[in-house]
Amino acid sequence: MKRYLISAILFLQLISPASGLGISIFGWNGNGGRRSVTKVADTIHDLYGVIDVRVSAIEPFTLAAEHEDIWLDNRFEFLGETGGLVLWNRMKLKRIESAAPVSRAYFATRFESRQSGDRFWFVLVDFDRRADVNQRQVKSLLAWINGQSSPVLICGNLGFQLDTNRFLEDLNWEPDHSIYLELKARGLSWVRPQRLYALPAEVETVDFMAFTNERFKKWNPVASIRENKSPHPPTEIILRINKPE
Repeated sequence: MKRYLISAILFLQLISPASGLGISIFGWNGNGGRRSVTKVADTIHDLYGVIDVRVSAIEPFTLAAEHEDIWLDNRFEFLGETGGLVLWNRMKLKRIESAAPVSRAYFATRFESRQSGDRFWFVLVDFDRRADVNQRQVKSLLAWINGQSSPVLICGNLGFQLDTNRFLEDLNWEPDHSIYLELKARGLSWVRPQRLYALPAEVETVDFMAFTNERFKKWNPVASIRENKSPHPPTEIILRINKPE
């Protein structure tokens, strides 16, 4: 019986989002910080990327960060007083540098895995929904990505949404949107969620997505859409990496 109990514990450790076998990323559109901020802040992950969060809503994140030894590095403004947060677990990730491209629609931080020594860019985006502005932001981001030698993971609101009904009906469905098609044509791959967890009835679309470039394949990203009380369900991404030989 004891042997089975130990096996069960080990199995739970293996599937735990913050297990030592990989990196757990939590991405969320905070909708100005008006809903579920404290609940989201209390989740335990290795890397957080939160967009559209108000200054007044930052405290729950900083308190949770201190408790879990997560480091709050930057708050950067997109529109007015709303902005984005990047937080990470210092035991898992080492920040190498941050880059603030000309466009205020995205912000990039390069990390190194303390497990493997591999480095990657984490880019948090919050694109405008206006077509002309959106196109300029996408082209600016793609130009920046092309100049990077490290793998790139993009997370955030890219200015278009996914219809959850279409998503559930067809496992091979892809968005027929100009931004999605542009990203795909330039070698970026959608980290398509493997499942939608039980979402509130009012949620009809998903606006927080993740994309990677070709160099990111070795990280084996797997995504899921998590349950949340707000109409902006979070995206959870698990990176599976191997330690150095």
